[in-house]
Amino acid sequence: MQRWCTLHIVWLWLLISLATCTASEKQKQPIYTQNTPLPTTESSSYVYDCDNGYRFTARIEDEKAWLFLPDRTVMLPQIKAANSPKFSDGRITFRPKANLAILDTGQEVYNHCRNNRAEAIWEDAKFRGVSFRAVGNEPGWQIEITHGAHILYVGDYGITRHEFQTPAPLVDQQTGETTYRVKVTGHDVTIVLKGQRCRDTMSDEEFDAKVTVIFDGRELRGCGRALH
Repeated sequence: MQRWCTLHIVWLWLLISLATCTASEKQKQPIYTQNTPLPTTESSSYVYDCDNGYRFTARIEDEKAWLFLPDRTVMLPQIKAANSPKFSDGRITFRPKANLAILDTGQEVYNHCRNNRAEAIWEDAKFRGVSFRAVGNEPGWQIEITHGAHILYVGDYGITRHEFQTPAPLVDQQTGETTYRVKVTGHDVTIVLKGQRCRDTMSDEEFDAKVTVIFDGRELRGCGRALH
């Protein structure tokens, strides 16, 4: 009972934060929608699982690599290498190649690090400033909500893509629900976030929130979590 109350208080704090952060941003431009590709960036994010349970996150951008190691964060400049990219500060060396990588921390060498693509997608969204992300199945869809910017909806396994300016959310502290409503020419979208544990029907992964998306009368259900 005590654990449930603690989770409920944390979620209410999150709902209030979502409302405060979004409402505080100036939204003078009208809400819009358009078919648009997923956000592209020259940066890449990876979550590597290595031997002996060692895990770290890497962010590669502008000829440098940021490594978020279990005990520290380091920035490594790229140096010339014959076969694959190489990043090193003379003490730590990181060599990524496709979905694999080699990491030399100076104390230990991890030769078999493999990118966890499912985790890397969430980390990349976090680096891009996404505040909340949700996914669902049958058909596959995803939502990314960014405070003071936009909501990105990708449906039908990536075929349908729309972007909307983020509206101010409606927060119900009694039900633990946050609702975003968007009405523009040709589209009516409602997104409801509820602070309740949710398990993905495909991956069986557990999330912090249940998510309902009603896009032009079509209801979709999934799970999501706050990233900031």
